[in-house]
Amino acid sequence: MAVYRSALAQTRRAFSLMLMEYLEGPERSVDCLAHQGELVAAVARLKHGRHQSLETSGAAIEGARRLVERYRLDGIVNIQFRDTRGIPHLLEINARMAGGMLYSCAALNLPYWSAMLALGLAQPHDVPAPREGLRVAPIGSALTLTNEAS
Repeated sequence: MAVYRSALAQTRRAFSLMLMEYLEGPERSVDCLAHQGELVAAVARLKHGRHQSLETSGAAIEGARRLVERYRLDGIVNIQFRDTRGIPHLLEINARMAGGMLYSCAALNLPYWSAMLALGLAQPHDVPAPREGLRVAPIGSALTLTNEAS
């Protein structure tokens, strides 16, 4: 911070800055299946080092529900929050799948149900509730499924 302040003080040109409060606390990445502004299913991922806890209820899920409705989101979206003093603060809304969504698929196959809804082969009430109480982690190695040489 001292180096930044020193560099800023030596700048002769005026410019605008956008500042954001530093938010302490855990980050929740909520993977959402939205259909025409309705939150059909959601799985929040809370990171703990190499593993993640999957949540299917709580303040972050309710925040995601309000945002999906407010912006009439559709498909798979990712909404990120950071909890500070027990209050979720919105970080960003990504109108796309998140890279870590593969972990949420342990609770519910969101891409499958998104395709089924988009194709009209399912309705929101057909989508099952995500599995609760899961902890997930990467295995960190490749597996050989077949040996093409044999």
